[in-house]
Amino acid sequence: MRAILLDRDGVINRKAPAGEYISTLAQFRLLPGAVEAMAALGRSGFEIFVVTNQRGVARGRVSRWQLERMHDSLIEAVECAGGHIRQIYVCPHDDSDACACRKPKAGMLLQAIRDYQIEPARSWMIGDSACDMLAGKAAGCRTLFIGAPESSVPADACAESLRSAAEMIQTVLHRQVSMTHDL
Repeated sequence: MRAILLDRDGVINRKAPAGEYISTLAQFRLLPGAVEAMAALGRSGFEIFVVTNQRGVARGRVSRWQLERMHDSLIEAVECAGGHIRQIYVCPHDDSDACACRKPKAGMLLQAIRDYQIEPARSWMIGDSACDMLAGKAAGCRTLFIGAPESSVPADACAESLRSAAEMIQTVLHRQVSMTHDL
């Protein structure tokens, strides 16, 4: 199976200001076109997963209940747009916990790969930080950076938003299908 593995904050929803956390459903604001992009990628044959670091849980700034409410709201919004999120993986640990799941480590991605028999080489990790790109590379996925390209970010591609990332991936798929038909 091929998959899209998505970071959450800054890719799907607005990121909190530096040093702060999205801690309530009222603060959880989806980015324009993000939900539609996830639904479109699903229609293109990708399974959609979210892999998100949420250290605010470890620091007591975000309750697990509020986090679940935000994720339930996201799942519902994607379903209303005709899409489906297969699963949301969360690392609730702080940097000092030295866990295997916190990006840039690939633990959450590798767990999804094992749980769902994902083919990493046919899948994309989409995020807005070097940590996301490093985790994607470590898991064997293609990587797509959301935001202005940075030379320090080891991404396979860059896009300005999840919407434009979805369009880019769909264009790549269309070319691959066209090439296969031409053979």
